[in-house]
Amino acid sequence: MSFSDWQLGRVRNALAAFHAYADHEGRRYNWKDVVEAIALNAEFEISLGPNGDDTKVRLASERLRQFVEGIPDKKTGGRRFPVPADPEWLAAIIKFVTDEDQNLLRPNEMQEYAPAEQAPLRLLEYLDQDFDGERMPPPAKLEGRYETSLPRDNTFSVISLEMQTPQKSGLIKVAVVTDHFSVEAGAEFKNWNPAQRIERRRSQEQHWGWAVFTPEDNLVMILKDYRGRNKYYVSLAYEDTLWDDEPLNRLAFLHHDYPFELDEGDLAKPDDELTTAITNEMRQQVWLFHKTA
Repeated sequence: MSFSDWQLGRVRNALAAFHAYADHEGRRYNWKDVVEAIALNAEFEISLGPNGDDTKVRLASERLRQFVEGIPDKKTGGRRFPVPADPEWLAAIIKFVTDEDQNLLRPNEMQEYAPAEQAPLRLLEYLDQDFDGERMPPPAKLEGRYETSLPRDNTFSVISLEMQTPQKSGLIKVAVVTDHFSVEAGAEFKNWNPAQRIERRRSQEQHWGWAVFTPEDNLVMILKDYRGRNKYYVSLAYEDTLWDDEPLNRLAFLHHDYPFELDEGDLAKPDDELTTAITNEMRQQVWLFHKTA
């Protein structure tokens, strides 16, 4: 079975959480412990060499670390994440992170809606400018996982935005996962381990789709959930420039779904006051994301 970059990203995040938070009798797990936990869960045997030589286990541990944490990619200046070559070992990893007893990922969190790319490609073609010599592909450093949190009147939401490796065509595959908690969670969330986050989560939304990289360096995202409901994101600001070798740690989007409805009281206001009122409402739709991986 093959897995998409988005699915593998979820698996890496789950393994990173297990490595960071799991412990045995007060001792934090190392990557060898994680490998042994996966093997035990799936009854997958990693044989020892003569006289108990654990070279194979240590090699498996290092390869698992590289899969989760990545290794430097000299071509892009970013990181690449070598996927385990043995399909049985990869299946063992998937089985481990989705095991109910581990409480890392629920099986439905590995489901993915695969959006068609014909429509965004046509949009890209429409946006091409005759005076541009060629279409510039999105910079590689956009790839990664970003997160923001939003306190509201009765809900605390954590939004994870994942952009996959940009395509030469100008498209980037995107997934957005929103976890909703009680409003009291805002003060405690950072101290929770992954299992506590799952246990205390009230609901979750998942959206998938494409980001179109325009000639003006804008990102326009049109995403859908499994029912086909739309979400829209437009980039507002990047940290510094996209075209240097410095990492991109923050970026801001305008999130939008439905337009604001103006009531009679709004319509009675002068244009400048009405514009100010609309602008104040839109501030809640400006989301500042921080890169986490």
